[in-house]
Amino acid sequence: MADNAENVNPNMVVRFERAPHTRFYMCRSCKNHLLSLQNQLFRDQGLNAIICQNAVNVSVENEDSSWTLNHHPVVNVLCNQCNTTQGQKFLRTPLPTRAVQEGRFLLYLNKMLYWDGNQVVYADTLQPAAED
Repeated sequence: MADNAENVNPNMVVRFERAPHTRFYMCRSCKNHLLSLQNQLFRDQGLNAIICQNAVNVSVENEDSSWTLNHHPVVNVLCNQCNTTQGQKFLRTPLPTRAVQEGRFLLYLNKMLYWDGNQVVYADTLQPAAED
């Protein structure tokens, strides 16, 4: 974990069941589980990303490393297993929209895999991913 990052769920590792009735996203680098499909709120086609309220097994950089994305202050969100940047978390939203609100996560599809109920696919292309 980065020195300036805080674990969102410090005492817990969340795993979703690979079953026909489940859908979830995983880190593309290490396959750490990050988000169930039920927690996905919006899909941003322009950024090729999803917006969600809750992510699991991630850490969030401290506010002192914040930067601006489309006029919104954000910090990076990292996989807490391999430390790969997965996206950003919105800190404050002076002009909130339906999608962009304080505390929500923006996670990039090209950084993730997706369990579609049958197989693991690349989240951005939905093409089958190689299984280890």
